[in-house]
Amino acid sequence: MSGQNPGRGVSGQNPGRGVGGRFGGGRGLAGARARTAWEVARREFGVLTRTRTWRISTVLLVTGTAVGMTLVSALADAGPERRTVRVGHLAPVTAAAELLADPDRSPYDFTWVPVEIEAAPGELRQGRLDVVIDPPDTLIWNDRVDEEVRTVLRQAIGRAVRAERGDLLGVAQADLEALLAPVAVRDQFVSEGLPTFDDDDPSLNSRGLGLVLTMLTFVGLQVYGTIVVAGVVKEKADRVVEILLAHVRARELLIGKVAGVTAVASIQVLVTTLAAAAVLSITGAVALPVSIWAVVPLAVAIFVIGFGFYATLLAVAGSLVSRMEEGQFISLPVTLPLIGIYVVGLAIVLPAPGTAVARVLSLVPVSSPLVMPIRVAAGNVAAWELALSILLLLAATWWTVVLAARVYESTLLRTGTRTSWRDALRLARRDPRT
Repeated sequence: MSGQNPGRGVSGQNPGRGVGGRFGGGRGLAGARARTAWEVARREFGVLTRTRTWRISTVLLVTGTAVGMTLVSALADAGPERRTVRVGHLAPVTAAAELLADPDRSPYDFTWVPVEIEAAPGELRQGRLDVVIDPPDTLIWNDRVDEEVRTVLRQAIGRAVRAERGDLLGVAQADLEALLAPVAVRDQFVSEGLPTFDDDDPSLNSRGLGLVLTMLTFVGLQVYGTIVVAGVVKEKADRVVEILLAHVRARELLIGKVAGVTAVASIQVLVTTLAAAAVLSITGAVALPVSIWAVVPLAVAIFVIGFGFYATLLAVAGSLVSRMEEGQFISLPVTLPLIGIYVVGLAIVLPAPGTAVARVLSLVPVSSPLVMPIRVAAGNVAAWELALSILLLLAATWWTVVLAARVYESTLLRTGTRTSWRDALRLARRDPRT
Protein backbone atom coordinates (compact mmCIF):
# COMPACT_ATOMS: atom_id res chain seq x y z
CA MET A 1 0.00 0.00 0.00
CA SER A 2 2.91 2.34 0.71
CA GLY A 3 4.11 2.07 -2.85
CA GLN A 4 1.01 3.44 -4.52
CA ASN A 5 0.48 7.05 -5.44
CA PRO A 6 -0.67 8.81 -2.26
CA GLY A 7 -2.77 11.11 -4.38
CA ARG A 8 -5.01 8.22 -5.49
CA GLY A 9 -7.34 5.90 -3.60
CA VAL A 10 -7.71 2.14 -3.85
CA SER A 11 -10.14 2.46 -6.73
CA GLY A 12 -7.54 4.33 -8.74
CA GLN A 13 -9.52 7.49 -9.03
CA ASN A 14 -8.09 10.81 -7.96
CA PRO A 15 -9.40 11.93 -4.59
CA GLY A 16 -9.46 15.40 -6.05
CA ARG A 17 -12.48 14.14 -7.91
CA GLY A 18 -15.43 12.57 -6.27
CA VAL A 19 -18.43 14.35 -4.94
CA GLY A 20 -17.09 17.67 -6.19
CA GLY A 21 -15.58 16.33 -9.40
CA ARG A 22 -18.88 16.33 -11.30
CA PHE A 23 -19.18 20.10 -11.22
CA GLY A 24 -17.42 22.04 -13.90
CA GLY A 25 -17.94 25.62 -12.71
CA GLY A 26 -15.77 27.13 -10.03
CA ARG A 27 -18.71 28.19 -7.91
CA GLY A 28 -20.40 24.82 -8.27
CA LEU A 29 -17.15 23.05 -7.44
CA ALA A 30 -16.60 25.18 -4.33
CA GLY A 31 -20.17 24.54 -3.21
CA ALA A 32 -19.79 20.80 -3.74
CA ARG A 33 -16.58 20.74 -1.74
CA ALA A 34 -18.22 22.70 1.06
CA ARG A 35 -21.11 20.23 1.12
CA THR A 36 -18.64 17.36 1.18
CA ALA A 37 -16.80 18.85 4.16
CA TRP A 38 -20.16 19.43 5.83
CA GLU A 39 -21.11 15.78 5.37
CA VAL A 40 -17.77 14.66 6.80
CA ALA A 41 -18.28 16.96 9.79
CA ARG A 42 -21.79 15.56 10.32
CA ARG A 43 -20.41 12.04 10.21
CA GLU A 44 -17.65 12.87 12.68
CA PHE A 45 -20.08 14.65 14.99
CA GLY A 46 -22.53 11.75 14.90
CA VAL A 47 -19.87 9.12 15.53
CA LEU A 48 -18.48 10.94 18.56
CA THR A 49 -21.78 11.94 20.16
CA ARG A 50 -23.26 8.45 19.78
CA THR A 51 -20.51 6.81 21.81
CA ARG A 52 -21.15 5.82 25.42
CA THR A 53 -17.83 7.38 26.39
CA TRP A 54 -18.88 10.83 25.23
CA ARG A 55 -22.31 10.61 26.84
CA ILE A 56 -20.96 9.32 30.14
CA SER A 57 -18.15 11.89 30.21
CA THR A 58 -20.64 14.70 29.51
CA VAL A 59 -22.94 13.52 32.31
CA LEU A 60 -19.99 13.18 34.69
CA LEU A 61 -18.68 16.64 33.79
CA VAL A 62 -22.05 18.30 34.26
CA THR A 63 -22.78 16.37 37.46
CA GLY A 64 -19.31 16.97 38.86
CA THR A 65 -19.50 20.66 38.05
CA ALA A 66 -22.95 20.97 39.62
CA VAL A 67 -21.83 19.12 42.76
CA GLY A 68 -18.65 21.19 42.97
CA MET A 69 -20.50 24.47 42.62
CA THR A 70 -23.06 23.30 45.20
CA LEU A 71 -20.26 22.55 47.65
CA VAL A 72 -18.78 25.98 46.98
CA SER A 73 -22.17 27.49 47.68
CA ALA A 74 -22.57 25.48 50.89
CA LEU A 75 -19.12 26.48 52.11
CA ALA A 76 -19.82 30.11 51.27
CA ASP A 77 -23.09 29.99 53.21
CA ALA A 78 -21.49 28.21 56.15
CA GLY A 79 -18.82 30.86 56.53
CA PRO A 80 -15.83 30.49 58.86
CA GLU A 81 -16.08 28.34 61.96
CA ARG A 82 -17.08 30.37 65.01
CA ARG A 83 -15.33 29.95 68.33
CA THR A 84 -15.93 31.44 71.74
CA VAL A 85 -13.58 34.12 73.06
CA ARG A 86 -13.77 35.04 76.75
CA VAL A 87 -13.11 38.73 77.22
CA GLY A 88 -12.59 40.32 80.63
CA HIS A 89 -13.33 44.01 81.03
CA LEU A 90 -12.25 46.35 83.81
CA ALA A 91 -14.90 48.97 83.03
CA PRO A 92 -18.14 49.04 81.03
CA VAL A 93 -17.48 48.64 77.29
CA THR A 94 -21.10 48.51 76.27
CA ALA A 95 -20.64 50.04 72.81
CA ALA A 96 -17.90 47.62 71.76
CA ALA A 97 -19.80 44.68 73.26
CA GLU A 98 -22.91 45.54 71.24
CA LEU A 99 -20.88 45.72 68.04
CA LEU A 100 -19.21 42.37 68.66
CA ALA A 101 -22.51 40.71 69.51
CA ASP A 102 -23.55 41.10 65.87
CA PRO A 103 -22.59 37.82 64.09
CA ASP A 104 -22.24 39.63 60.78
CA ARG A 105 -19.49 41.82 62.21
CA SER A 106 -17.44 39.12 63.89
CA PRO A 107 -16.57 35.45 63.28
CA TYR A 108 -16.36 34.89 67.06
CA ASP A 109 -18.80 34.51 69.93
CA PHE A 110 -17.59 36.87 72.66
CA THR A 111 -18.36 36.19 76.30
CA TRP A 112 -17.98 39.31 78.46
CA VAL A 113 -16.75 38.76 81.99
CA PRO A 114 -16.28 41.65 84.50
CA VAL A 115 -12.94 41.39 86.26
CA GLU A 116 -10.89 43.44 88.74
CA ILE A 117 -7.49 44.72 87.71
CA GLU A 118 -5.80 42.70 90.48
CA ALA A 119 -7.41 39.41 89.37
CA ALA A 120 -6.88 39.87 85.64
CA PRO A 121 -3.33 38.40 85.47
CA GLY A 122 -4.36 35.26 87.35
CA GLU A 123 -7.47 34.74 85.19
CA LEU A 124 -5.36 35.01 82.05
CA ARG A 125 -2.62 32.64 83.30
CA GLN A 126 -5.17 29.99 84.32
CA GLY A 127 -6.90 30.20 80.92
CA ARG A 128 -10.29 31.34 82.24
CA LEU A 129 -9.96 34.48 80.12
CA ASP A 130 -8.45 34.90 76.64
CA VAL A 131 -7.93 38.66 76.79
CA VAL A 132 -8.74 41.59 79.07
CA ILE A 133 -9.77 45.05 77.88
CA ASP A 134 -8.46 47.99 79.88
CA PRO A 135 -10.42 50.95 78.48
CA PRO A 136 -10.09 52.92 76.43
CA ASP A 137 -7.48 51.31 74.22
CA THR A 138 -5.42 48.61 75.99
CA LEU A 139 -5.57 44.83 75.47
CA ILE A 140 -3.96 42.60 78.13
CA TRP A 141 -2.83 39.11 77.11
CA ASN A 142 -1.23 36.19 78.92
CA ASP A 143 1.93 35.32 76.97
CA ARG A 144 1.05 35.74 73.30
CA VAL A 145 -1.22 37.77 71.06
CA ASP A 146 -4.03 36.20 69.06
CA GLU A 147 -3.71 38.34 65.92
CA GLU A 148 -7.19 37.56 64.54
CA VAL A 149 -8.94 38.28 67.84
CA ARG A 150 -6.89 41.45 68.33
CA THR A 151 -7.89 42.70 64.87
CA VAL A 152 -11.60 42.18 65.59
CA LEU A 153 -11.38 43.79 69.05
CA ARG A 154 -9.40 46.77 67.83
CA GLN A 155 -11.90 47.43 65.06
CA ALA A 156 -14.84 47.21 67.48
CA ILE A 157 -13.18 49.39 70.11
CA GLY A 158 -12.19 51.90 67.43
CA ARG A 159 -15.75 52.13 66.15
CA ALA A 160 -17.06 52.57 69.70
CA VAL A 161 -14.55 55.29 70.52
CA ARG A 162 -15.24 57.15 67.27
CA ALA A 163 -18.97 56.98 67.98
CA GLU A 164 -18.41 58.55 71.43
CA ARG A 165 -16.28 61.29 69.89
CA GLY A 166 -18.94 61.89 67.28
CA ASP A 167 -21.56 62.33 70.00
CA LEU A 168 -19.35 64.86 71.77
CA LEU A 169 -18.96 66.81 68.52
CA GLY A 170 -22.63 66.57 67.68
CA VAL A 171 -22.11 64.40 64.57
CA ALA A 172 -24.86 61.86 63.85
CA GLN A 173 -23.86 58.21 63.81
CA ALA A 174 -25.00 57.73 60.18
CA ASP A 175 -23.01 60.76 59.02
CA LEU A 176 -19.96 59.51 60.90
CA GLU A 177 -20.14 56.06 59.28
CA ALA A 178 -20.56 57.63 55.84
CA LEU A 179 -17.57 59.88 56.46
CA LEU A 180 -15.33 57.01 57.60
CA ALA A 181 -16.54 54.45 55.05
CA PRO A 182 -13.68 52.90 53.00
CA VAL A 183 -13.24 54.15 49.46
CA ALA A 184 -13.48 51.50 46.70
CA VAL A 185 -10.64 52.07 44.23
CA ARG A 186 -11.23 50.86 40.66
CA ASP A 187 -8.51 50.18 38.10
CA GLN A 188 -8.81 51.86 34.70
CA PHE A 189 -6.66 51.11 31.65
CA VAL A 190 -5.79 53.44 28.81
CA SER A 191 -6.55 50.82 26.16
CA GLU A 192 -9.58 49.39 27.90
CA GLY A 193 -11.87 47.66 25.42
CA LEU A 194 -14.19 45.71 27.70
CA PRO A 195 -15.80 46.51 31.07
CA THR A 196 -13.71 45.64 34.09
CA PHE A 197 -14.77 44.12 37.38
CA ASP A 198 -14.56 46.21 40.52
CA ASP A 199 -12.02 45.09 43.08
CA ASP A 200 -14.68 45.03 45.79
CA ASP A 201 -17.10 42.96 43.69
CA PRO A 202 -17.91 39.87 45.81
CA SER A 203 -18.76 37.85 42.70
CA LEU A 204 -16.40 36.33 40.14
CA ASN A 205 -13.47 38.67 39.63
CA SER A 206 -11.60 39.17 36.40
CA ARG A 207 -8.62 37.06 37.39
CA GLY A 208 -10.75 34.13 38.47
CA LEU A 209 -12.82 34.29 35.28
CA GLY A 210 -9.69 34.40 33.14
CA LEU A 211 -8.31 31.38 35.00
CA VAL A 212 -11.50 29.39 34.44
CA LEU A 213 -11.66 30.24 30.73
CA THR A 214 -8.00 29.37 30.16
CA MET A 215 -8.33 26.08 32.04
CA LEU A 216 -11.39 25.09 30.01
CA THR A 217 -9.56 25.93 26.78
CA PHE A 218 -6.48 23.97 27.78
CA VAL A 219 -8.41 20.90 28.94
CA GLY A 220 -10.56 20.97 25.81
CA LEU A 221 -7.49 21.15 23.57
CA GLN A 222 -5.77 18.32 25.41
CA VAL A 223 -8.73 15.93 25.61
CA TYR A 224 -10.20 16.43 22.17
CA GLY A 225 -6.81 16.84 20.55
CA THR A 226 -6.08 13.30 21.68
CA ILE A 227 -9.40 12.21 20.15
CA VAL A 228 -8.41 13.77 16.80
CA VAL A 229 -5.08 11.91 16.74
CA ALA A 230 -6.66 8.62 17.80
CA GLY A 231 -9.43 8.96 15.20
CA VAL A 232 -7.02 9.53 12.30
CA VAL A 233 -4.74 6.68 13.36
CA LYS A 234 -7.68 4.31 13.77
CA GLU A 235 -9.03 5.11 10.31
CA LYS A 236 -5.60 4.42 8.84
CA ALA A 237 -5.20 1.18 10.76
CA ASP A 238 -8.68 -0.05 9.77
CA ARG A 239 -8.19 1.02 6.13
CA VAL A 240 -11.34 3.15 6.36
CA VAL A 241 -9.45 6.16 5.03
CA GLU A 242 -8.78 4.36 1.74
CA ILE A 243 -12.50 4.14 1.10
CA LEU A 244 -13.06 7.74 2.13
CA LEU A 245 -10.31 9.10 -0.12
CA ALA A 246 -11.85 7.30 -3.09
CA HIS A 247 -14.80 9.69 -2.85
CA VAL A 248 -13.57 12.72 -0.85
CA ARG A 249 -10.62 15.04 -1.30
CA ALA A 250 -8.09 15.00 1.53
CA ARG A 251 -8.67 18.70 2.25
CA GLU A 252 -12.44 18.24 2.65
CA LEU A 253 -11.82 15.19 4.82
CA LEU A 254 -9.43 17.16 7.01
CA ILE A 255 -11.72 20.20 7.30
CA GLY A 256 -14.78 18.06 8.02
CA LYS A 257 -13.03 16.00 10.68
CA VAL A 258 -11.66 19.08 12.46
CA ALA A 259 -15.02 20.87 12.25
CA GLY A 260 -16.91 17.88 13.62
CA VAL A 261 -14.61 17.39 16.60
CA THR A 262 -14.59 21.15 17.24
CA ALA A 263 -18.39 21.16 17.43
CA VAL A 264 -18.41 18.24 19.88
CA ALA A 265 -15.75 19.85 22.08
CA SER A 266 -17.52 23.22 22.06
CA ILE A 267 -20.84 21.66 23.06
CA GLN A 268 -19.34 19.78 25.99
CA VAL A 269 -17.44 22.83 27.25
CA LEU A 270 -20.51 25.04 26.79
CA VAL A 271 -22.83 22.62 28.61
CA THR A 272 -20.37 22.34 31.50
CA THR A 273 -20.04 26.13 31.74
CA LEU A 274 -23.82 26.62 31.68
CA ALA A 275 -24.24 24.00 34.40
CA ALA A 276 -21.80 25.87 36.63
CA ALA A 277 -23.49 29.21 35.93
CA ALA A 278 -26.95 27.74 36.59
CA VAL A 279 -25.95 26.31 39.97
CA LEU A 280 -24.29 29.56 41.01
CA SER A 281 -27.34 31.56 39.94
CA ILE A 282 -29.80 29.25 41.72
CA THR A 283 -27.86 29.05 44.97
CA GLY A 284 -26.96 32.73 44.93
CA ALA A 285 -23.52 31.95 46.40
CA VAL A 286 -21.84 33.99 43.69
CA ALA A 287 -23.55 36.85 41.91
CA LEU A 288 -22.52 36.55 38.27
CA PRO A 289 -21.51 39.97 36.92
CA VAL A 290 -23.16 41.39 33.82
CA SER A 291 -19.74 41.60 32.17
CA ILE A 292 -19.51 37.83 31.97
CA TRP A 293 -22.04 37.76 29.13
CA ALA A 294 -19.71 39.93 27.03
CA VAL A 295 -16.58 37.98 27.92
CA VAL A 296 -17.80 34.38 27.52
CA PRO A 297 -19.00 34.66 23.87
CA LEU A 298 -15.65 36.13 22.87
CA ALA A 299 -13.81 33.40 24.75
CA VAL A 300 -15.94 30.73 23.04
CA ALA A 301 -15.18 32.21 19.61
CA ILE A 302 -11.46 32.20 20.39
CA PHE A 303 -11.73 28.61 21.63
CA VAL A 304 -13.46 27.44 18.43
CA ILE A 305 -10.87 29.04 16.13
CA GLY A 306 -7.94 28.04 18.33
CA PHE A 307 -9.15 24.48 18.58
CA GLY A 308 -9.41 24.35 14.78
CA PHE A 309 -5.80 25.52 14.54
CA TYR A 310 -4.42 22.92 16.95
CA ALA A 311 -6.76 20.13 15.82
CA THR A 312 -5.49 20.55 12.26
CA LEU A 313 -1.90 20.10 13.40
CA LEU A 314 -2.87 17.08 15.51
CA ALA A 315 -4.76 15.52 12.59
CA VAL A 316 -1.58 15.79 10.54
CA ALA A 317 0.33 14.22 13.43
CA GLY A 318 -2.08 11.27 13.39
CA SER A 319 -1.61 10.83 9.64
CA LEU A 320 2.15 10.40 10.10
CA VAL A 321 1.86 7.09 11.97
CA SER A 322 0.03 3.82 11.48
CA ARG A 323 -0.14 2.45 15.03
CA MET A 324 -2.13 3.79 17.96
CA GLU A 325 0.79 3.57 20.40
CA GLU A 326 2.82 5.95 18.22
CA GLY A 327 0.14 8.63 18.18
CA GLN A 328 1.00 10.21 21.52
CA PHE A 329 4.72 10.39 20.73
CA ILE A 330 4.31 11.91 17.28
CA SER A 331 1.99 14.63 18.67
CA LEU A 332 4.52 15.85 21.27
CA PRO A 333 5.82 18.68 19.03
CA VAL A 334 2.28 20.10 19.19
CA THR A 335 1.23 19.29 22.76
CA LEU A 336 4.46 20.22 24.56
CA PRO A 337 4.44 23.88 23.39
CA LEU A 338 0.77 23.99 24.33
CA ILE A 339 1.62 22.97 27.90
CA GLY A 340 4.43 25.53 28.01
CA ILE A 341 2.12 28.33 26.85
CA TYR A 342 -0.47 27.31 29.45
CA VAL A 343 2.12 27.49 32.24
CA VAL A 344 3.39 30.88 31.02
CA GLY A 345 -0.17 32.15 30.83
CA LEU A 346 -0.90 31.23 34.44
CA ALA A 347 2.47 32.33 35.82
CA ILE A 348 3.08 35.57 33.87
CA VAL A 349 -0.02 36.73 32.01
CA LEU A 350 -2.66 36.04 34.66
CA PRO A 351 -1.03 38.22 37.37
CA ALA A 352 -0.21 41.03 34.90
CA PRO A 353 -2.36 40.86 31.74
CA GLY A 354 -1.38 44.37 30.62
CA THR A 355 2.35 43.78 30.18
CA ALA A 356 4.15 43.79 26.83
CA VAL A 357 4.72 40.04 27.07
CA ALA A 358 1.01 39.44 27.59
CA ARG A 359 0.13 41.67 24.63
CA VAL A 360 2.52 39.88 22.29
CA LEU A 361 1.42 36.40 23.38
CA SER A 362 -2.23 37.36 22.95
CA LEU A 363 -1.60 38.28 19.30
CA VAL A 364 0.59 35.35 18.23
CA PRO A 365 -1.71 32.60 16.85
CA VAL A 366 0.17 29.79 18.60
CA SER A 367 -0.43 31.28 22.05
CA SER A 368 -3.48 33.52 21.63
CA PRO A 369 -6.11 30.78 22.25
CA LEU A 370 -4.80 30.40 25.81
CA VAL A 371 -3.64 33.95 26.54
CA MET A 372 -6.30 36.17 24.98
CA PRO A 373 -9.14 34.84 27.24
CA ILE A 374 -7.15 36.06 30.26
CA ARG A 375 -6.82 39.56 28.81
CA VAL A 376 -10.44 39.63 27.66
CA ALA A 377 -11.59 38.71 31.17
CA ALA A 378 -9.29 41.35 32.68
CA GLY A 379 -10.92 43.96 30.44
CA ASN A 380 -7.72 45.73 29.44
CA VAL A 381 -7.59 44.60 25.82
CA ALA A 382 -8.33 47.18 23.14
CA ALA A 383 -10.93 46.42 20.51
CA TRP A 384 -8.32 46.58 17.74
CA GLU A 385 -6.09 44.12 19.60
CA LEU A 386 -8.95 41.66 19.96
CA ALA A 387 -9.93 42.02 16.30
CA LEU A 388 -6.31 41.66 15.16
CA SER A 389 -5.80 38.58 17.33
CA ILE A 390 -8.88 36.86 15.91
CA LEU A 391 -7.98 37.78 12.32
CA LEU A 392 -4.41 36.49 12.76
CA LEU A 393 -5.72 33.29 14.33
CA LEU A 394 -8.22 32.81 11.47
CA ALA A 395 -5.51 33.42 8.87
CA ALA A 396 -3.09 31.06 10.63
CA THR A 397 -5.78 28.38 10.91
CA TRP A 398 -6.68 28.59 7.23
CA TRP A 399 -3.03 28.59 6.14
CA THR A 400 -2.40 25.61 8.40
CA VAL A 401 -5.31 23.78 6.77
CA VAL A 402 -3.91 24.49 3.29
CA LEU A 403 -0.43 23.25 4.18
CA ALA A 404 -1.72 20.38 6.30
CA ALA A 405 -3.92 19.15 3.44
CA ARG A 406 -0.79 18.62 1.32
CA VAL A 407 0.73 16.50 4.05
CA TYR A 408 -2.56 14.79 4.83
CA GLU A 409 -3.18 13.56 1.28
CA SER A 410 0.38 12.28 1.00
CA THR A 411 0.60 10.43 4.31
CA LEU A 412 -2.89 9.05 4.92
CA LEU A 413 -2.27 6.09 2.62
CA ARG A 414 1.24 5.38 3.88
CA THR A 415 1.40 2.35 6.14
CA GLY A 416 4.19 0.53 7.91
CA THR A 417 6.90 3.15 8.41
CA ARG A 418 6.40 6.36 10.37
CA THR A 419 6.74 9.67 8.57
CA SER A 420 8.88 12.23 10.38
CA TRP A 421 7.91 15.85 10.93
CA ARG A 422 10.84 16.86 8.73
CA ASP A 423 9.36 14.91 5.83
CA ALA A 424 5.96 16.38 6.64
CA LEU A 425 7.38 19.91 6.35
CA ARG A 426 8.95 19.01 3.03
CA LEU A 427 5.59 17.74 1.78
CA ALA A 428 3.89 20.93 2.97
CA ARG A 429 6.31 23.07 0.96
CA ARG A 430 5.88 21.14 -2.29
CA ASP A 431 3.97 22.55 -5.22
CA PRO A 432 0.39 21.21 -5.00
CA ARG A 433 0.29 20.93 -8.80
CA THR A 434 3.04 18.29 -8.82
